[in-house]
Amino acid sequence: MNACEFLTMSETLRWVSPRISAGTLWRWIRYGLKTSSGRSVHLRHIELGGGLYTTTKWLNEFFLAVTAANQAVWHNAARHPARSRRVKSRRTGRSVRYA
Repeated sequence: MNACEFLTMSETLRWVSPRISAGTLWRWIRYGLKTSSGRSVHLRHIELGGGLYTTTKWLNEFFLAVTAANQAVWHNAARHPARSRRVKSRRTGRSVRYA
């Protein structure tokens, strides 16, 4: 991998979206992004000279992994819509459907 392939965090912010903050990017690296399935997906990076660097390939892998994890949950919820609309009544403790 060539050194020119690595993106600094400021370059990464410009590449991803102007709506993403530096703090969000840092959280994706350190703590990951929690998906609907409860799994955390981390943005791959390297630390060099006190800076954090990633690549466009690692960014694409990160977004694909997050999308795949969320789609698996949405797919299961769509297959069982009645189950996803059931809640327990606080008063009776029984399962109740809501619209």
